[in-house]
Amino acid sequence: MSVMYVATLDILTEKGGFNPQAARAIGEAIDLEIARSRDTSATRDDVGECRRILGEEIASLRGQADRNTSGLRSEIKDEIAGLRVELKEDISALRAQVKEDIGALRGELKEDISTLRAQIKEDMSALRAELVRWVFVVIMGQTAMLLGVLYFFVKYLK
Repeated sequence: MSVMYVATLDILTEKGGFNPQAARAIGEAIDLEIARSRDTSATRDDVGECRRILGEEIASLRGQADRNTSGLRSEIKDEIAGLRVELKEDISALRAQVKEDIGALRGELKEDISTLRAQIKEDMSALRAELVRWVFVVIMGQTAMLLGVLYFFVKYLK
């Protein structure tokens, strides 16, 4: 028995009022728990070993992460390059389409302008004919009025 075991037994029998058999059982249980806790306690060497192992694992994981990162970077660069090529193709196709649309619009505008010019010429000639007719009517009216005034002077002023 260890010194602690005897001291524990004395405390349990004298102060706790336990019978010696129960005190001995409790003391052995306490002793076993203390011994077991010493076996499970980590020492500085154990902690150092754990640190070393963890350091190696972290270094390994860092290496894997670096390899994965470089692989992902190259994949992203390739993907970006592909997207750039697609974007350039789309832009050039769009430019060609816009040029075609502008050309078609120019053709339509030229047709519309020529049609408008022809219509304006027709309207101008019709307006000229109408104007000539009105001028003729006004001249005839003026002539009739002058003849009426002349008749008045000739008849009444003699």
